[in-house]
Amino acid sequence: SLHDALPILFAKEKYQVTVIEKNKKECDFISYRFKKHKLKVKFVPMPLHERFPNKYDIILCFDVLEHIPDKEFEQTINRIKSLKKSDGKVFATVSFGSQEAHPSHFEMTEKKKKLIMDLVN
Repeated sequence: SLHDALPILFAKEKYQVTVIEKNKKECDFISYRFKKHKLKVKFVPMPLHERFPNKYDIILCFDVLEHIPDKEFEQTINRIKSLKKSDGKVFATVSFGSQEAHPSHFEMTEKKKKLIMDLVN
């Protein structure tokens, strides 16, 4: 999918791609994809240190935010904001709901919608 291809495209354009992911199988798959294209990718272990110093030009959150538990949602959004450079951009796709097909998805709320819109604008 395009979401999977974007980090590869950024790396081909000489961006330093950094992955912050807690799922080891995901990290292994990403590493495999980058090696296949002879590209470099950097992994940052989770959870992030409270004073993690790095700031990023572009942050991609594709099909991630709908998996964040309600009680952690605002804190997660604020953490993503703290990782963005002042002129940086956040791109996100979210597919809230449909718990029957995706039991790990949480519901969208007006508060979450406002937090997401504030994050990406």
